[in-house]
Amino acid sequence: FGQVYFIRSIANQQCEKYMSPLQFNICKQIKEDHIQLAQDLVFKKEQISLNQRYALASQILMLRQSQKSECEDQPQPLAPGVCQVISDDLFTEEQSFRKESTKEQRFTTILTMQGLRAIINAQCTDKPKPTSEDVCLQINQDLINFEQKASEVRTQVERFTVLVSAYSIRVFAKDSCSKLPQPSSKQVCQLIEYDLKNLYEQIAFEYEAKTPEERLMSLVYIQTLGLIGKQGCSGEPLPFPDKVCSIIKEDLGKEIDIYEESYSTKKPIERLPILSTFQALSQIQLNYCQQISFNQKEASHQGNTRFLRNIYECCLLYTSPSPRDS
Repeated sequence: FGQVYFIRSIANQQCEKYMSPLQFNICKQIKEDHIQLAQDLVFKKEQISLNQRYALASQILMLRQSQKSECEDQPQPLAPGVCQVISDDLFTEEQSFRKESTKEQRFTTILTMQGLRAIINAQCTDKPKPTSEDVCLQINQDLINFEQKASEVRTQVERFTVLVSAYSIRVFAKDSCSKLPQPSSKQVCQLIEYDLKNLYEQIAFEYEAKTPEERLMSLVYIQTLGLIGKQGCSGEPLPFPDKVCSIIKEDLGKEIDIYEESYSTKKPIERLPILSTFQALSQIQLNYCQQISFNQKEASHQGNTRFLRNIYECCLLYTSPSPRDS
């Protein structure tokens, strides 16, 4: 179902006309599945690990959000017993955090705490309490240490990896602690700006040697650095240079051509990577370029309405009562 949800989300974002709600029998199955998973979470909590309970809670969240956005019948509030299990696990992880000896171990625990809090905030009536003050103090110290490490590593790739960890910690601290974390140091902000300029030049310089999918990785890299800078440094991330936006627009056109060419030769699941690249490029263009993202208006002007119809038919194939083998 994750594949169906992904394709429908692309169609709803890129086309002027929203897709009709899912068929009743599909929505009924989604509802039954998340109710069954919620029962498993409560009644089997002693038999499964915290990580397994977290995975179950994440599946429940995805199915309930899918029902909410794709079905006419809206989900009922999550049962208090289910929310209590998730809240207990959040408390357990906070206790574990205090016992971890390295910032890397604590970072892994922060990610789990972040996910559990997001599930509670999205699905439970009682919202989680702010994280304990002593835990927040340690989180802020870990943030300082990660950003200090980012200013010391030599390569751009190493720096990016460390900055992503710092970014996740900063977001968690902002969302769950009573005091906001300190802004990033001037040195770290300068390094982010330096890396961004280098990546812009790299994309333009390597254009002929790279595929749209390979360039997308660099664009995601740039987008993530921009978000990191937005969280820790003053000001909004700058729009992409015109030459980079022109490359994105050209790559969008190429992905549409590839999708259309593959329609008669590939199964829907084999076309998903093409849709994924298209969607990611489109979102980056929408957020960081002056040009309007590719949508149905432009498609009809360029004779590409078949591309949008193919997406729609792909959804029907996955959700029809008697789907074909593919």
